[in-house]
Amino acid sequence: MYSRGLPDDSAYVYGDAWMNIDTVPTIALKCELLRLKNIGKFKVAKGREKLVHYKVFIDTNIYDGANYSFQNAAFSAIRSRGKNKELELHINSVVEGEVKKHIVRDVKKASKELLGAVKNPKLAGFKNISGFKELLQVPDPGEWAEKTKEEFEKLLLECQCRRISVNGINVEAIMADYFGQKLPFEAKKPEEFKDAIAVASIIQEMDNLSEEELYVVISNDTGFREAVKEKAKEPKNLIVYDSLNSFVEFLAMTDDLAANLKLFFDNGGAEKEIIETVKEVVDNAEIEIERQEFVCIDDLEVVSIDDIQYEVSVLDVECGIATVSVNVNCIVKVWYDFTDENQSYWDKEEQGYLWQTVVELEDTYSLDFDMELSFDVSDWLPSVEDHQKVILKECVDFPTKIVLEEHCLIETEDVRE
Repeated sequence: MYSRGLPDDSAYVYGDAWMNIDTVPTIALKCELLRLKNIGKFKVAKGREKLVHYKVFIDTNIYDGANYSFQNAAFSAIRSRGKNKELELHINSVVEGEVKKHIVRDVKKASKELLGAVKNPKLAGFKNISGFKELLQVPDPGEWAEKTKEEFEKLLLECQCRRISVNGINVEAIMADYFGQKLPFEAKKPEEFKDAIAVASIIQEMDNLSEEELYVVISNDTGFREAVKEKAKEPKNLIVYDSLNSFVEFLAMTDDLAANLKLFFDNGGAEKEIIETVKEVVDNAEIEIERQEFVCIDDLEVVSIDDIQYEVSVLDVECGIATVSVNVNCIVKVWYDFTDENQSYWDKEEQGYLWQTVVELEDTYSLDFDMELSFDVSDWLPSVEDHQKVILKECVDFPTKIVLEEHCLIETEDVRE
């Protein structure tokens, strides 16, 4: 914890630490902290009173969106704060059941894709080479799914998660919302009974909040978040986030060092290292082109990575190591070629093309992805803008496969000579 001297009246307690709202780097975060101050959830530091206790409900789509990586920095922060009694993670039977069902579905799909890659004829020769045959064995997807579910249950246990009841919810009110097409029921999602039950269970919990407690709902489903806000009897006791990283950063920003690190990164700190890492991640990733799934791409190369934009969220600072999430947007140009089967003729007897038309294209895409980096900040002080004292340690989490989606295509060019 970085602090010097005694705080003034604009400083507020977080556990045994304090922060000055004037140091908060983003307007949205500052507004949220001031809102909490105004409703009495932040206590003036002079009194050294304890900050609000958070009760946190995480929606299914957040677990899914993390690709079930329950050891990543964001979940690790939730786990740590749960153990320290700073927050209480909530889940209900609807979300728990959905997550486990989606784990089985997604692991089965990924295993099928992995099996397809292993069966590629170009790898056939390795099956008879000692030491490689074992590498081409794809584990049973059922075993992988069970292991992933075990990791999920381990997360809930280590967070000391509380399972909130769906008993006692007002079914008549849910049916009225269904027939009246009120949130979370929408035209594009008219059968959202699971969401309606989850929302009702959250409202039940909010009815029992004490003065020192706030309820936090994290979901990337706009309709779900709006439904909770509409039905909350005391909206001032509710905070909603569209991502887990946003909430974890909110918690981290109550630490002066994390707040100053956020300013450091927002002002261009470590820009060279971050951009170089972005290029390395894209260059080393397996690239898949969504719109060309119907053809077999013979070769593909990344031509350029330009206009790299990014936003850094500070997730955790502990023992001189800062873990940050980086949301990246960039322009990627790729070259690839494939055989146009409509303009080619394959001779079955000769097992070769009598004539072959090869198409060469250069596509330009807008690409978004997230990665996690760790920095050594043990020698850095917020009062000194020394970029050399913030040292990139490693890229902790990054995409190994990047799908260039059709709706992100900016332009395509035929580059055949």
